[in-house]
Amino acid sequence: MDPLVSIIINNYNYGRYIRQAIESALGQTYKNTELIIVDDGSTDGSRGIIEEYKDRAIVIAKENGGQASAFNVGIMKAKGDFILLLDSDDYLFPEAVQVCVNEFPEGYSRVYYRLQSVDENSKPIPQKQSEGVFQAFDGDVFSTIAESGSLRASPTSGNVFDARKLKATLPIPEKEYRICADCFIFVRTALEGSVRSIDRELGAYRIHRDNNFGLPYGLLLDEKRLKTHVDNIYKSTHLIELACKRVGIDYIPRIFDKSFFALCMLCAAYRMKLDSPHVCKLTRKALLSQVVRYVRFGEAHPVKRIPQSICLLLVMVLPGKLARQLLRLMDVWKHR
Repeated sequence: MDPLVSIIINNYNYGRYIRQAIESALGQTYKNTELIIVDDGSTDGSRGIIEEYKDRAIVIAKENGGQASAFNVGIMKAKGDFILLLDSDDYLFPEAVQVCVNEFPEGYSRVYYRLQSVDENSKPIPQKQSEGVFQAFDGDVFSTIAESGSLRASPTSGNVFDARKLKATLPIPEKEYRICADCFIFVRTALEGSVRSIDRELGAYRIHRDNNFGLPYGLLLDEKRLKTHVDNIYKSTHLIELACKRVGIDYIPRIFDKSFFALCMLCAAYRMKLDSPHVCKLTRKALLSQVVRYVRFGEAHPVKRIPQSICLLLVMVLPGKLARQLLRLMDVWKHR
């Protein structure tokens, strides 16, 4: 018998998108699926739409508790051999589940696949205009995470998990992961088994005004989104450190040594004096030292590292208005 696949849609106030997500889950060519919809205390009319599908899905309406809370409830309810977590503003292509089941290796914890970036009206957005680069991979991803300090993953909707291995990571801490709960899952399931990529677009990732991670421009001057990104980097780093301790690996955070984008965000957060416990601890001396480390260890070609580092240094020393103008230029530059 074909394995059962649980598709879990977590929703909070995405009534304008959720019908498309639900229909895409119900419209899979692979038929041995169950659909679980967890509404996390929506106030926008989402529940009325969700109730229309109560005869074709398991509907869970709960008080607002955040993404981790919704994931915990939905995952524990799932009966499938595999679990796909679908954000309610995204949607799947019809063959998504079938392809993932066919290409899910025995003993692996996760497969992930490409997502087509789309706008609010489901119109495709060119890849160069959207954040994130798909990285193909097959094998023990945890050693790569420990070495690079970064995760190989598509956004939440681009992943299918072995249900047993995913449930082994629960519960997701609900206070710490009201958002970005997928980060916890990606790191913890990496300890449970290998990961494989499927180099094919099997769903759509919607980029819109309420999306913290998908909007392609303006991040370095958007205090709310910038804080979310910077705090998420630190949460990821802490998660990886704890996971490394569990398996006896010494871990030295390297993301700011290697990633120009991550270091841009850190410098921007410092100059904007973001209300973040991580940013509050930063000093100009420490950041300048970090820029020097980037010159030595950055992932970019050495020819690029020098002008990149000069820009970062200028952000640190220029007067406020000039620093913000430079950040605006850098925000455009990083997408070219």
